[in-house]
Amino acid sequence: MTEEHHPITDTDDELVRTAFHIDDGRDYTQRTIHRMKRNFYIHEGVCPPLPPAPQVARVKLTPVKKARKHRKSRNKEIKKEFTSGKNDICC
Repeated sequence: MTEEHHPITDTDDELVRTAFHIDDGRDYTQRTIHRMKRNFYIHEGVCPPLPPAPQVARVKLTPVKKARKHRKSRNKEIKKEFTSGKNDICC
């Protein structure tokens, strides 16, 4: 039942990466702090290993919202005339 109704999605697929935002559910705070302390570690002459990023939530796929198409302007010639530079009345 699981395979038929909820197939496992390959998150490395190009189509999946363009159509969905992928949240891997990992906590990267300790890794971020480790990177911020990088110059301190260099100054002290120590090289601690990169801390693990534990899994704290399930992998979440949220669909990417498509950009809304804007309507084309009907009066392109009139706009060009007013924005040409030398006929500017207003700022």
